[in-house]
Amino acid sequence: MSILKKLVERFTAHSPFTAHISDISTLKTHHLPQEFWIELTSKCPFDCVFCSRASLRGKGEHMDFDLYQKLISQMQNPRVIRLNYSGESIHYPHLTEAIAMAKATGARVELVTVLSSAKPKVIESLVREQLDRLTISIHALSEPMYQQIYGHSTVESLCENLALIQSAKKSFNTRLPLIDFAFVAMERNLQELPLVVALANDSGVQQVDIHPVIRRDEIPETFSQELIAGNLTSHFRLQLSKTLRDLEAAYPHITMNVSNKELEQTPCLGSSPIPFTPALPEGAKIFSCEQNPWDTVHVLANGDLVSCEVRDQMPLGNLNNANLHSIWHSESYQAFRRNYTTGLDEKCRTCIYKLAYLSDEALAVKSYLRPSECQQQLLIGWHFAESHHVWSSTNDARAIIAKSADPTRLVITGSLPAATEPDGNTLRINVADAEYLVRNSTVNNLPFTVDILLPHDLKQLIIVDFNVAHVFSPQQQNSGADARQLGFLLSEIKCL
Repeated sequence: MSILKKLVERFTAHSPFTAHISDISTLKTHHLPQEFWIELTSKCPFDCVFCSRASLRGKGEHMDFDLYQKLISQMQNPRVIRLNYSGESIHYPHLTEAIAMAKATGARVELVTVLSSAKPKVIESLVREQLDRLTISIHALSEPMYQQIYGHSTVESLCENLALIQSAKKSFNTRLPLIDFAFVAMERNLQELPLVVALANDSGVQQVDIHPVIRRDEIPETFSQELIAGNLTSHFRLQLSKTLRDLEAAYPHITMNVSNKELEQTPCLGSSPIPFTPALPEGAKIFSCEQNPWDTVHVLANGDLVSCEVRDQMPLGNLNNANLHSIWHSESYQAFRRNYTTGLDEKCRTCIYKLAYLSDEALAVKSYLRPSECQQQLLIGWHFAESHHVWSSTNDARAIIAKSADPTRLVITGSLPAATEPDGNTLRINVADAEYLVRNSTVNNLPFTVDILLPHDLKQLIIVDFNVAHVFSPQQQNSGADARQLGFLLSEIKCL
């Protein structure tokens, strides 16, 4: 509670139902990162037209395996470990051991690769080591365009290696790794996207992620047909939108995700966070993003820790000089989190992947929490709120509400999924140092209402901590198309 005393700036004099809090970043920060992007190597045989790797990293380097082992040993219940960044991880000399060590942490382990240059033994190891997800970057399937974009390997090699993966999965009798495709959309290769989606359909791949081209760094290609002042041109936006509509109609069973919201008309900012691609206007704040500083981190091959791919030239520490915990909680990282939230960091302020909202200087914390209305009160471990509920994204989640005028009870409603384990699924709720238990021993989702008696000496702000025993992915368990990791569903918290 000492943290809360420091964070609470003032309470409203006119209402006992709302409190204002000036700096919420400490409460939102996980003890250690939950999602890792680990650059096993910054070497790559490909020379993709949109990639700045060569101009920034030169010939590149492999991460020292001792450093990798050190990093893995310092993790604490990580949720996701992605073994890639700027280089081609499929050529990392210790890839098999790296996957095995990452899997041993209990995290979901993922890899992005062009795949066409992989050796058969490496492909087999991806299946044998039970890599959870393999994203294959496919930006062309006609040979001339493939050579123009990649400058290395062939379409034939790509298709052969994809077939090898499918064959290995049958041999090992496994669904893993789940496979999806990634496509960087440009004017020159837009006609290739139907071929990529058709290949997904023929290969049983259920998801294709489309990334409209971006140009963050000075590279030879300017993308004048696609970009103007860093944003998509209206012509290219219309072309890409039409192509996607046609493909969604032709392949309704394949999920096609666009990585940012630039194809949509940007709505006006209000008090609730929304995806917002333009530069942050005056009076607005950043709520979060896909690679937010509360639970995610990138570790480069040389040991640098950076907040995200947008700020990969701004290290916040190096694992060769300090441990993960000390860097994660350093003053420089804390200062960055504050600047991130307030939009003072230039890279974040102009980033197209942010969620933003209009706000007073302090956050208004209400005496109830309805997810779509009070997203700012969802501190850590949550997906973006839907209309009437929100899913937790990790085993641990946290929320905050203000106490009401004469509080006696805290009522929490939601739903706890079943689990395949013999002991079922359990949700632990901690409020004011008291723990409450929800147990689901059935085979169905269990709706619940927890009615908690509150102590008389309750602080003005109530922290609610949740711990769910099991998280699951509908897609991974072959029970739906949702690829997210889901914990439990929260409908409402009320202080009465």
